[in-house]
Amino acid sequence: MTKEQTFFWIQLVSVAALLIGVVLVVVQLQQNEELLRFQLATDLRANRDSLRTATLGEDYSSTLAKLNNVDTLNPAELQQFSAHAFSVYYELSHRWQLFDEGIFVGDWTRWLLDDRCLLFNNPTGQAWLNWMTEVTEGDDIIEQIRKDLPLCGVSFSEFIENNT
Repeated sequence: MTKEQTFFWIQLVSVAALLIGVVLVVVQLQQNEELLRFQLATDLRANRDSLRTATLGEDYSSTLAKLNNVDTLNPAELQQFSAHAFSVYYELSHRWQLFDEGIFVGDWTRWLLDDRCLLFNNPTGQAWLNWMTEVTEGDDIIEQIRKDLPLCGVSFSEFIENNT
């Protein structure tokens, strides 16, 4: 093998190693980006859960059980419900912002659909949405919540009430 051929093969191997190195760096950056997305989603969820515990108290189930009958909710329970609804609203707003900035990849409109069904697919939730519609005038998050309510179907408590 001549000196030129040896030099050629060394250059070829060097270029191949460089390309492999660049590909590995790109793969590592993609993995880091994905981990960052998961971390943001986890942090949002943890913050929302902390906020809910602080504003709603430890036992919110009695308030949730009364959502179908607004008249049975006392002012403290209405405040609990409103705080819970706002926490879902703000988390959806954050998801939308992260989606617009390209940080969150996915359909933000489907995020927290179960929570939205539980909170807003009842008379109390409808009253809160009506109030927010008047207060915010054309808010996209409120409109998205309204748009998705037909996807909710029958809740567990409604299923039990209708089948017992």
